[in-house]
Amino acid sequence: MGLTITKYAPAAALQTVVDHYWAGIWTDADNVQNQKIFPSSYLEVVLPLGPPVKSAKKNNKQEAELMMGEVGFWTIPHALPRTQSKEWFGICFNPEALPGVFGVSASDVLNSAAPCQKELDASFSTFRQRLSQVKSSTERVRLTDTYLKSFIQAASPTAESNYVQTAARLIRLQKCHVSVEGLSQNLCIGMRQLERAFKKDLGLSPKTYMRLSRLSSVLQLIAQNPNLPLAQLSYLGGYSDQAHFNREFKRMTGVVPTKYLAHPQEFLTF
Repeated sequence: MGLTITKYAPAAALQTVVDHYWAGIWTDADNVQNQKIFPSSYLEVVLPLGPPVKSAKKNNKQEAELMMGEVGFWTIPHALPRTQSKEWFGICFNPEALPGVFGVSASDVLNSAAPCQKELDASFSTFRQRLSQVKSSTERVRLTDTYLKSFIQAASPTAESNYVQTAARLIRLQKCHVSVEGLSQNLCIGMRQLERAFKKDLGLSPKTYMRLSRLSSVLQLIAQNPNLPLAQLSYLGGYSDQAHFNREFKRMTGVVPTKYLAHPQEFLTF
């Protein structure tokens, strides 16, 4: 089966910052590293926990960095850090909210696996070590809630950041049934101004973020009801027709929807 994922909600005070946490258990030592992670509309912090399944090379700086976790904002398929840990924990941030937590822009980690200890706060290393010491996912969620609550900056965001935060939330809340023109009108700003702000904060255009959000929405629908027909998935996901859905799904994930539905164990969705 590879890595089996269970998702958890953050504390209410963090729900504008964190969409969800996840805990993963390695159930198949032969396949977990071969699972492809689909892109999502979230900035992903991926943390291997506990001792590795087999001994790592001593004095290996790269291995030590990987064991501290990676952060990335992905528009393409990617893979887990190759640490072979048995347990994992993840934090899925709303990407526009990251500057208010760690002062890091999602554009800084776009399509790259950056070490957490380099990109995030110096206190993250201590938090990561404590996370490995607790025994249950519930305790890890509680510990992470406490850590992140203490870290949300009190400083007011810039006007541009406000535009991006509001627009990104609207995209997610409206399940992608929204256009750049509609966002521009709702926010009373020009389309080019909105696109520049998105590019600065997220590293991508509003339209690309809509595609990511639409994909996340469809993957969630599939997880809730894997027997939904493709035509219904395409409609609920906001695609113009099934052919459009097939093209976009393959464009974002590298595989056609039928392959994913037939072999979901080969893929990970956060």
